[in-house]
Amino acid sequence: SPNWKELLGHDVSEVEGKSFESFIHPDDLILCRNVLNRAVVSGENQSGIEYRVQHKNGSWQWHTSNASVIRDPEGGIVALLGIARNITDRKHNERELILLNRAINQSSDAVFLINEQLTFAYVNDAACRSLGYTREELLTMSPSDIDAVITYDAAKEIMSKQFASGSFPRFETRHKTHDGRIFPVEISSSVVEYDGAKFSLTTVRDITERKQAEEALRESEERYRLLVNLSPDAIAIHSQWRIVFVNPAMVRISGAKNESDLIGRPVLDSVHPDFRESVKQRIEKMQSTGESIPFVEEKFLRLDGSAIHVEVAAVPYNYQGVQFVQVVTRDITARKHHEREREAIITVSNALRKATTRGGIFTVILDQLIGLFDADGAMLAMPLSTNNGTFIEAGRGAIGEKFTGLHIPHGEGVSGWVIENRKPYLNNSADQDAIFYRPDLLGDSHCVAAVPLIAQEQAIGALWIACTDSITERDVLLLNAIADIAANAIHRITLHEQTEQQLHHLTALHQIDIAISSNFDSNVTLNVILNYVKNELEVDAASILLLNPVTHDLDYAAGIGFKTRNIEKSHVKFGNEYAGRAAQEYRTVSCPDLRLVHGTFGRSTLLADEEFAAHYATPLVVKGQVKGVLELFHRKTFEPEAEWMSYFETLATQAAIAIENASLLENLQRSNMELMLAYDATIEGWSRALDLRDRETEGHTQRVTDMALKLAEKMGMSEAEKMDLRRGSLLHDIGKMGVPDSILHKPGPLSEDEINIMRQHPSYAYQMLFPISYLKHALEISYCHHEKWDGSGYPRGLKGEEIPLSARLFAVVDVFDALTSDRPYRKAWPLNDVYRYIKEQSGKHFDPQIVKIFLESRPG
Repeated sequence: SPNWKELLGHDVSEVEGKSFESFIHPDDLILCRNVLNRAVVSGENQSGIEYRVQHKNGSWQWHTSNASVIRDPEGGIVALLGIARNITDRKHNERELILLNRAINQSSDAVFLINEQLTFAYVNDAACRSLGYTREELLTMSPSDIDAVITYDAAKEIMSKQFASGSFPRFETRHKTHDGRIFPVEISSSVVEYDGAKFSLTTVRDITERKQAEEALRESEERYRLLVNLSPDAIAIHSQWRIVFVNPAMVRISGAKNESDLIGRPVLDSVHPDFRESVKQRIEKMQSTGESIPFVEEKFLRLDGSAIHVEVAAVPYNYQGVQFVQVVTRDITARKHHEREREAIITVSNALRKATTRGGIFTVILDQLIGLFDADGAMLAMPLSTNNGTFIEAGRGAIGEKFTGLHIPHGEGVSGWVIENRKPYLNNSADQDAIFYRPDLLGDSHCVAAVPLIAQEQAIGALWIACTDSITERDVLLLNAIADIAANAIHRITLHEQTEQQLHHLTALHQIDIAISSNFDSNVTLNVILNYVKNELEVDAASILLLNPVTHDLDYAAGIGFKTRNIEKSHVKFGNEYAGRAAQEYRTVSCPDLRLVHGTFGRSTLLADEEFAAHYATPLVVKGQVKGVLELFHRKTFEPEAEWMSYFETLATQAAIAIENASLLENLQRSNMELMLAYDATIEGWSRALDLRDRETEGHTQRVTDMALKLAEKMGMSEAEKMDLRRGSLLHDIGKMGVPDSILHKPGPLSEDEINIMRQHPSYAYQMLFPISYLKHALEISYCHHEKWDGSGYPRGLKGEEIPLSARLFAVVDVFDALTSDRPYRKAWPLNDVYRYIKEQSGKHFDPQIVKIFLESRPG
């Protein structure tokens, strides 16, 4: 028909004669063929066929057709009549509705279409799922049926306002499910019109999770605020470099009265100037990068201007387009103090380990105090003897040097108070304290702290510092900790030095004992003792005065350390001066400061020339008797400890023993000498008696004695050996006292029996002299001088070196004198014959070595 042009853009002429199928979409061909085939086969009309036909412009149009069969009169099929209508717009609308419905049904939100009669005209799948109703059930219900809050009248009013205005604000309510569960929802709606009717397109969103999250967030915020307010760390929030929030801890740490003192203040005002620039750079970097700042150490400036050590961390964040920084500040002042104390204690301990002397320990401790407290002075005070005050033994720094050596009287000064009470002292205006001794030495350093040095539960001293700036209680705690370490170190080194000193004293006493026992000269012994006394007691000079038993004066005996010889003129009357009083009263008498006494020391010249300032004297007592006095002199005032005095008196006892030993030794030597002279006189008497009995050998004993001593000198014998040789030579024929006169004085030759008797005289000598120990070595000659080198002698037939050396020596000179002397039975031999004989007897009668020495000397 002509309207092909209208529907598909073709003229009739352009389509006549062409196959209808050439215009149908390939995907719809089978459908169309099937419809046509059914019409042909069944002969019935086919209606409602929908298919796509191509427009002349190439687009595809949706058509719906009715196919009718045209028959001839005989009933045969002539043609098919198709009547088509363009339904492209309708198909598009249907497609959009399908897509919309599918989208609505796939939505997680419930969608309702509510008509003006307040019933649901449409619900999606999500509405059915959320409420637990079927679609059919919901399409018979109204909004108030599913709402747990809104009534029918309220719903009607809402819908009226919506239909009137075309919209209604979003609001929240609660829906109830088929099984009665109630849950929160958020409703948004708009008005749509269709076929002249108005509908409310309502979207319902289940906000259960959001509400739970909001509740959780609210609770979290409450917990956060509670934690922030209870946090021991100071928390502040600042924006654009000014504080907008602070917690109570920040109020406390800053020293503010309340939050308003801090809100609005520049954040950098609370940063110490030393850290301000670095903090500013960190914050700027954090704001640009968004990275948090971990905890770093800084100094926080309080509102009163004081600074404390803190750790600070910062976190940046954005809220509603505004950049904020949350800062957490942690006060670490106590920790820093602990670290400082620990480092100080470690430093002091390490330094003390290197100190090996008491003075070294003092120096280490005081130097450490100066550095740790930035002090102007550090001092160490030690107590003097009972009720005699304290003494500043060491000091460092400008103030310490002023106080060093200062003697503080008993009852005055903070050092004595601290030692006595064993409590610390702190006063930042010590110059105003009446107890402080010599405040004029402090200058501007009027802040003073002192603590006791306690070791083994005893206060052994006091440690104190003086500063220009205030000293805190915390500083006192640190000073006290160092004092504990120092006290133990001082006590340890003191014990060590005392042990060493005692060992040194014992060694000195031992050396004095050796000097006393090994030296027979009293002057040498006294000088040795005085040398030890001077060195061990560390005095300038020492002297010993000995008591004269006749004049009762104490006379100079020995001295050391004196510049002049005036001490040698000392003659102190018993009971006069300190030395005389010491001897009279049997006790040590001392004067620590001679400048304080006048007229009590008689030897004024000695004091003037020697410039002595202190004098000590103790008696030298042995067995209850005073032997003298040991005097000590010092050119400085000197007040020793009890241990020093005890050692002084011990050395005096050693000196007294030495003097007594020297006296006893001198008497013993005198007695021994007298005894030796008596022995020798007796021996010489015996020798003369022998010569008188045997007149034929008169002078023989003295001659052989002289020759024996000369030969002994050639042989290198000692004086003791020569002394025994002399005595043996004088007594060599003492045994003849036992030979009868008839045999001894017989003018002619002796018979064999008489010879045997005569040969017994060495044995007689042994029997006579052996009991006398004094003549033990002298006995060798009288007993063995007739023994021969070859063993043919008598009385024992000794051979070679079995014969004592003195007897072998004497045998040579005895035979020499006998052959060179006239005898009743023969004349003396010529010397050459005698020498020849003795040489011939070498190795037979005589020792060859002795003969050689004898012949080389050619005596007589």
